[in-house]
Amino acid sequence: MSLVMIAKDSLTVAQLAMVAERLALPVHAHDEGPSRAWASYKSGLYAFFDDANGRLIALVEYGDGTSVRPSWWIDHEFRGQGYGNQVMELLARHLLAHGVTHIGWVLIASHKQQYDAQSTKLAQRLRRLVERPAA
Repeated sequence: MSLVMIAKDSLTVAQLAMVAERLALPVHAHDEGPSRAWASYKSGLYAFFDDANGRLIALVEYGDGTSVRPSWWIDHEFRGQGYGNQVMELLARHLLAHGVTHIGWVLIASHKQQYDAQSTKLAQRLRRLVERPAA
């Protein structure tokens, strides 16, 4: 699967509707991270879609500067299937292209700690991808 990363302010009306629909599902009622900020934040939010079929895979939020503290949300249909690794790889390329050199402390807080172990591994992966030693 090939993913595309799109800033919230560049999403189409249909893509915005898809995000709203997915976030409104009861299964996501207790989700944390960008899913909570999606309706109120105007910038710093990104959506990841499957390039082949347009399905929403994930949301990411991060701040400005060379050191960021990203957070992410992965749609329940795609959790535990390796999509998080693809999101981290695409996010790392994006961050590096925008001058980010450090990943700060990442709050891991899934409902009932259900995805904390996986999210911790994703945070470690992102840190390794972004904070590579200079060659």
